[in-house]
Amino acid sequence: MEGSTAAGYYFIRCSATFRKGNKCRIKFKEEVVVPSIFTSNIEAMLKRIEKFGGRILKDKTPISDEVKYGYFALFEDPNGNRMCLFSRK
Repeated sequence: MEGSTAAGYYFIRCSATFRKGNKCRIKFKEEVVVPSIFTSNIEAMLKRIEKFGGRILKDKTPISDEVKYGYFALFEDPNGNRMCLFSRK
């Protein structure tokens, strides 16, 4: 896994092989860019997403085993667009 910041954005690259069993494995049929939205409370945002017709693809998950990079969750909006939530806590 690699991480970098540029112009106020945070990029996380997850590869197929991970040290120490990293849980960031996501399989899509094609290589895609997934927009990420920062939130202070992933659980609350996931509830709101479902309330408004979105679909949860992956619940809150640590980005690495050490949890030093934070957490992410994947969802699909009612129009089928895939997005990611990101949180430090």
